[in-house]
Amino acid sequence: MSCQTFCKGPKSCATATSPLNSDVNRHLRHSRNEMNNDMKTKIRSTLEKCWSSKTCLIFTENMPSYGQCAQTSIVINEIFGGEILKTSGWHGEGRHFYNQIDGERCDFTADQFTVNPDYCWKIEYSDIPSSIEEAATEAYELQVNNLRSAFKREWEAANAG
Repeated sequence: MSCQTFCKGPKSCATATSPLNSDVNRHLRHSRNEMNNDMKTKIRSTLEKCWSSKTCLIFTENMPSYGQCAQTSIVINEIFGGEILKTSGWHGEGRHFYNQIDGERCDFTADQFTVNPDYCWKIEYSDIPSSIEEAATEAYELQVNNLRSAFKREWEAANAG
């Protein structure tokens, strides 16, 4: 099937210049449905299988999303398209990255601000446009590569057949 069978428009087509720009990865991108709650749950479940000490230096089992926002927003953007957005992080310090897909905010690491009592913070989303390049300043390239590989492997396994 051609890309036009799956694409909504040229920006979601295979012209993206990401490391995930292969036939398999185009299929991952195009085989999804609209971003809905079921899809978000499926993505989050897959991410939970992927987050590890290889994807974040401060990884803990009881708070797997803690410190994973930049690398997660990059990988999700590469696979599902949309935009990377940012807002102020914990108590207004730093930056917190997340995605907007199909016009809907998708923050797969938001729970890091509610799970740990010492790190609780009510996020006030500013929805400031960002980029892969900016998010990459908050994560090591190896962390992004490790998350990318793990997500691709887990996503394909969950969606096989």
